[in-house]
Amino acid sequence: MLFKIFPELKQFPAQERRALFDNARRAAIRERPLAFALLVVTAILVCGVAAFVFHFRFSIAALFCFPVFAVWLVTSRRTMRKCFWHNLATRGQPICTHCGHNLTGNTSGTCPECGTPVVPLK
Repeated sequence: MLFKIFPELKQFPAQERRALFDNARRAAIRERPLAFALLVVTAILVCGVAAFVFHFRFSIAALFCFPVFAVWLVTSRRTMRKCFWHNLATRGQPICTHCGHNLTGNTSGTCPECGTPVVPLK
C-alpha cells in the first residue's frame, strides 16, 4: 500500500525504508504543526462522538479515526515525497528535488518537468 502512495520507497534498501518513512513523517508534522494538532483534536472528537452515539467502547470507536489520519497522510504526501527525493539526490541518483522527475541523461542543468535548476547534492 505504501508503495502506491510513495513509489520512491522502492528505490531504497528494505532495511532503511522504515527509518526514512519516519523521518519524512516527522518533517511533515514539523511543516504544519497547527494542522496536525487540529487533526489530533478532530480524531479525538470523532472517536468520542462515535463511542457516545453508537455505544461502542472507545477502542472500537477509535476505528473511526483512521479516515481522519488518512486525510492527513494525503495532505502531507507532497512534503514526505520531497524528503524521499532529497534522500535519493544525496545518494547520487539524478532526481529533481522539486518535482521528483528522473534526470538520468539530462545535460541542460534544468529539470525539463518543472524548470528548476539542477544542483548536485552531496
